[in-house]
Amino acid sequence: MKNGIVIADAGPIFSLAVLGKLELLNALFSEIKIPHADFLLIDDKKARKIAENFGLNCIGTIGLLASAKRNGLLSELAPLFRTLIDGKRYYSIELLNQILINNNELPLTIN
Repeated sequence: MKNGIVIADAGPIFSLAVLGKLELLNALFSEIKIPHADFLLIDDKKARKIAENFGLNCIGTIGLLASAKRNGLLSELAPLFRTLIDGKRYYSIELLNQILINNNELPLTIN
C-alpha cells in the first residue's frame, strides 16, 4: 500500500542507504519529490516539530522501516536496527526496543 508523496531530508536517506534499503521509498510511497508532500521523511526532532506545526504528516527512518514490515516488505527489523547502531546512526534504544516489541520481535541488547 503506497502512502502518497514523500519529502526526504539527508538523514533518513543516508540511513536507508547504509541498510541497502533505498528501494523501500519506492515501495511505500507513490512519489518522492520536494515541494508539496503528504509525508515528510525526516529524523531531526526540531525540524519534525516545525513540519507538524504546518500540518505535514511526518515519518522517520524507524517509522518507515516499521511500516515496511507491516506491509510485508521486510521480515525482521532487529538486524536493520543493529546495523544502524553499528553504523553510528543515533536512535534511542528504548524507542527501537518498543518498535521491536510492537512488531513481535525481541528487544535489542547493548553490549
